[in-house]
Amino acid sequence: MQRLSADADVREELTRPFDRIEFLLQMQTWHKHLHRNSATDTGFLELFFSAVGIHAEFRSAALSMASDVLCYKIVKFTDDLLTDFFIPIKAVGGRIRTYLPTEIPPQQVEDPLVILRTDCLRRDRHRCVVTGGFDRDEARQRFRSFGDDGALDDDGEALKQRQKKQATFYASLEIAYILPPALINILAAEHCNLTNLMARQRALDVLLLFGDGLPRDLSAKAFTPANALTMTHDVHVEFCQYRLYFQQPDESAPSDLFYASAFDHERVAVLTERLERSLSISPADTAPDRRFLEAHCAIAHILHWSRAGDYIDRLLIDAASPWEVQERRVRTRDLQRARDSRAADSFGKRAGDENSDDLTVSAISQER
Repeated sequence: MQRLSADADVREELTRPFDRIEFLLQMQTWHKHLHRNSATDTGFLELFFSAVGIHAEFRSAALSMASDVLCYKIVKFTDDLLTDFFIPIKAVGGRIRTYLPTEIPPQQVEDPLVILRTDCLRRDRHRCVVTGGFDRDEARQRFRSFGDDGALDDDGEALKQRQKKQATFYASLEIAYILPPALINILAAEHCNLTNLMARQRALDVLLLFGDGLPRDLSAKAFTPANALTMTHDVHVEFCQYRLYFQQPDESAPSDLFYASAFDHERVAVLTERLERSLSISPADTAPDRRFLEAHCAIAHILHWSRAGDYIDRLLIDAASPWEVQERRVRTRDLQRARDSRAADSFGKRAGDENSDDLTVSAISQER
């Protein structure tokens, strides 16, 4: 696949509106990394060659040609991946809402959201896993119950002493999903037309690239502490937009050691330096799932280094701001998908004419 980037003319076509070659290389790299302990790590190449219609016997010759036809197929393949997977997960993450199962067992009286929040706060010691800020509501309750001298944090240290050491020690905390639970809708079968089935299959293929059995595990754990972390609102926004991620230093590092890092301009970033964080949890069955964190990290890198994340952000702004004063030509499915994702928390709902490559969007608004 490295040879795809050799031809300058073809590369020019493949770098708008994001770097499609880098997008594919990042996906291949992360697939190999996440499947490093598997018997085979060729799943992404098989998916790619199948999508562009290259037979195994002719792959070397076809890649070296870098023909217009191959270029068109690569563009279509990367557009499909964005439309069916990456745009929806950015769109649902950007709303920062809490997803809960649609069906709650009749015998379960307590709100599952309350249970999830309680479990995560207790597990994460009532702190943001990135900034270390202590939950303001919990601190208020402890001060009321035990007084200034008796209120302790979960490590047994006096809260008033911790506040002296860290001016911004208290924060309002939220529960952030590692992978959006809306992803599990790709396994649903309520939409049966061919277009929806193909879209769902592509999304499923992408999810499988990040780990064998990942769709099954996510379906079982989507609304549990295994798929959730405690964060401040600002950190939550960046994490759900894949600009902040957790990554292990290397394979020799302890399994509970992660670095929290961010892709953002240093003047506006909520995290300006890499922080070492331990996600060691007891009991183990409430720990964040390491595979979910690795998949989230892979998505963050793919979107950043290919500039696809910036492109999706612009699409979502266009979809949410129809009053923009200009006339644009954008890909039908991308913009329509962004609009659909803003309106619904489900995958597989595709709109627009599949046979149309472009859409002219005219909008009139107030002058700024």
